[in-house]
Amino acid sequence: MKAQVRFISTNDGEDLEDVVLEDPDDVDIWITVMAGPVGGPGKESFQLRVRSPLSMTRELNQRGPLHERHMVVVSKWNPHQIRSFINRLFTEVEGRDWNEVGERLSRLGYWEFEDYKP
Repeated sequence: MKAQVRFISTNDGEDLEDVVLEDPDDVDIWITVMAGPVGGPGKESFQLRVRSPLSMTRELNQRGPLHERHMVVVSKWNPHQIRSFINRLFTEVEGRDWNEVGERLSRLGYWEFEDYKP
């Protein structure tokens, strides 16, 4: 089984192409990727933080060492490049069933069912 990206937006629901940054080299945005099984119904959310080296350097200088998970690093804001990269990352993941695919995708973005125990 493989994953299919249904749509990608900011966590506020804004389309990536509609985001206008004051400085496109200074990126720190959380995005939501909705993905589900190829050819099947449903979708689940995965959240990723998109950051640039400039944003990370500023935070390093203010706070010191960083520990990041579920992050994509970009040189500048380019929504088409980001969308293409995320689509490629998510569609390369395979598993025996959707639960296994979801667990593997959770290494890329925070899965809404991450750490869920029935």
